[in-house]
Amino acid sequence: MQKLITPLTRGLITCAMLITMPGIAPFAAEGISVSVARLQDLSVDIEFSAPAAVVSANHSIISAQVPGVVTHVHADVGLTVAQGDLLIELDDADARHALSMANAELASVDAQLRLAESRLKKAQDLLTQDFVSDEELLARETDVAVLRANRDTAKANAASAELNLSRTRVTAPFHGTVVDRIAQEGSLAAPGSPLLVLTQLDGREVDAELSPDFAADVAAGATAIFRSRDAEWLVELVRISPVIDSKSRIQRARFRFADEPAPIGSSGQVYWRSAEQQIPSDFVQQRGSVLGIFVAEGQRARFVALPHAQVGRPTPIQLSPDTLVIVDGRARLQDGSDLIINAK
Repeated sequence: MQKLITPLTRGLITCAMLITMPGIAPFAAEGISVSVARLQDLSVDIEFSAPAAVVSANHSIISAQVPGVVTHVHADVGLTVAQGDLLIELDDADARHALSMANAELASVDAQLRLAESRLKKAQDLLTQDFVSDEELLARETDVAVLRANRDTAKANAASAELNLSRTRVTAPFHGTVVDRIAQEGSLAAPGSPLLVLTQLDGREVDAELSPDFAADVAAGATAIFRSRDAEWLVELVRISPVIDSKSRIQRARFRFADEPAPIGSSGQVYWRSAEQQIPSDFVQQRGSVLGIFVAEGQRARFVALPHAQVGRPTPIQLSPDTLVIVDGRARLQDGSDLIINAK
């Protein structure tokens, strides 16, 4: 039995065939199917590093300030001393003799001044009775003024002699360790002669050589770690030199230890993480000559340019952590494309 195919039946059959043919969906919803994720779930921490070493706040050559023969050496290599501890003694015979002479000169001037002041007082008393002329009174006043000036000089000389005597006892300027000894008992020390080398134990810092490209990251307050051998210490930025070395192209930075410090002379690396959120290079797209990412705003795609992006490298990004970044289906997107957002 044959069935008749009417024009209406033929049209329905044709539509059904079109719907079932692969790649043809005349009634599909418009838009590009994508999946999204929050920026905070995609951002990564980038770790930077720089060569560094622990340095002393002071590494001082202790020198003689006055001449004298070294009579006693109280500190040798490896000894730890406190501020004010006696390190070296010099023969003080000459210094004591100079102090005695200065004190004697001061006593002599004092005696002369007392006599001159007494004579001036008498002259002032006699002036009211017209027994002393104005010229004689002026002479007495001049004698007192000269002797007072001489006394100031003699007093300063005595103080200088006393200071030189104290300098025959060389003391530690800070808490530290003797790392070298030059002075020998019986040898003559002239002013400026090195006696000991002292390294300060307090206030040690980590000296790091930063690339100028990364200096801003650590300056922003990022936590840093100093690693040497198999140990690590938490450090805090103290200062960064504003000068870039013309030869090495580095900026020097100083860090202080947050807790117990590492030994002076330890070398290693300072590590810190970027203070900015960074998006992996996998999500960076190029449109024309511009690099950027696609984000979802409602049901539309928006292309966000990243001026500092580099191909193959994570890029700092200044967007809200809740921004929806398009992770799948980016290849066909253009700025303003309609989206169908799939659950992921």
